[in-house]
Amino acid sequence: MVLSMSSPSLLSVPDPKRASAKELVLHILSQTFPLTIAELQRSMEHSGLKVTYQAVRKAVHVLVARGVVEKHEKKYQISYSWLIRMKEDVDRLLLRYRGKRTISDDDYAVYTIHTLYEADIFWGDLLYRFLEVARKQGDTTFYSFWHYAWWMVINLGRETQLFDTFQEKGHQLKQYVFRDLPVNRWASDIYKDIGVEMYLKDLPQIDHSIAYNIFGEFILQVEFPNDAIERIQSLFESHSSMSEIERSEVTSLAHTPYEVSFTVIRNRKMAENLCKTLQREFI
Repeated sequence: MVLSMSSPSLLSVPDPKRASAKELVLHILSQTFPLTIAELQRSMEHSGLKVTYQAVRKAVHVLVARGVVEKHEKKYQISYSWLIRMKEDVDRLLLRYRGKRTISDDDYAVYTIHTLYEADIFWGDLLYRFLEVARKQGDTTFYSFWHYAWWMVINLGRETQLFDTFQEKGHQLKQYVFRDLPVNRWASDIYKDIGVEMYLKDLPQIDHSIAYNIFGEFILQVEFPNDAIERIQSLFESHSSMSEIERSEVTSLAHTPYEVSFTVIRNRKMAENLCKTLQREFI
């Protein structure tokens, strides 16, 4: 890889010859990853930069110690957790500039993901982070409210692993499903086997485009665009079992570009009130 003088961004290096070794490492890893220290140093050499192996090694170790870069076997890449934290900081800055202060901007963040497959991965990562905070604060019950278990169709293993982890940590899991459909019943049976408390009721009048997770002081609202939710609805309503769904349908659903919006609100009172309101639909 040859270092380029691209338009300014958080990880760009407008003048590579004046950049520090740490800045160069981050810039390279933002384009190509994972890489060994030797590969990082050769990338700098190919760009005409005289940076020693020792200098690159020291820069990488400093970035690892700070949690910015992580090691996988003998290769390095930018830490996903660090990128999420950086995005949260940018989101808060955007809110300040937009002047939106309905709640503290330190307790509000919005993310946009561009396929359902990527959304499922990101969703799980957020829930793992909620778990860490909840454990420290003594929150033990995790609530989910949804219409269609599409994530079970496209990424079953990751979902069961996530809920197994929640169970191992001693959390009580409750899921409320707004559509009583065969594929949802299949998903519900799997959740029950894990130990999740399930509530299933056919409430088609409830907005299909939004799902919620509520965990202690956190609200996670996931909103799907109309074309995505119409396709998911059609898939779930037209099949009486998982065996009827073709692999090509699953692949297409997972990777078709859709903008899925994640809104995270950290406000305990709001979380408690929303949870009670949604639960009342099942009484």
